[in-house]
Amino acid sequence: GCVEVGFLRVRGAKRGVAAAAAVIAVGGAFTSHAAGWLGERAPLYALDAVHRAAAYAWLGGVAHLVLFAFADPSPAEVRAVLPRAARLFAGCVGVLVAIGTVLAIPYLGSWGALVGTSYGALLAGKLTLLACLLGLAAINHRTVSRVARGDDPPVLVLWRFAEIEVGLLIA
Repeated sequence: GCVEVGFLRVRGAKRGVAAAAAVIAVGGAFTSHAAGWLGERAPLYALDAVHRAAAYAWLGGVAHLVLFAFADPSPAEVRAVLPRAARLFAGCVGVLVAIGTVLAIPYLGSWGALVGTSYGALLAGKLTLLACLLGLAAINHRTVSRVARGDDPPVLVLWRFAEIEVGLLIA
């Protein structure tokens, strides 16, 4: 495959972009909590890399959706893109939550650590942001479902919520 950048078509760019994303996710894993873990780190590094890749795919996908909105797409284009994007985002969130849960177990150690440690405070903040994001996602899902059925919902609201989602994901 190729990726179009402006008027340029770059052959093999999809593989290059995927490889660069993998390097960023794996590299980031080596700066995560796993780096300070005294036990066996390899599984934690691997899980963290996949966790990061899911977060990057979600953030990048929503950011691209915002750019798509600025292109003033036709209703047919919106109907073609939104359901596919929604499935991608749902998969990313599923992976993110599942692996995040698995990673939190050894790092947290106990429920008491949720309020008694700096990692617990960080996790509580992340869970709060995730709850906000999932609330936006639920509202957006209703709009996407209406688009998929062929209804003509107010997609401007969807675009604005996508912008907010990008901001929260960056946070």
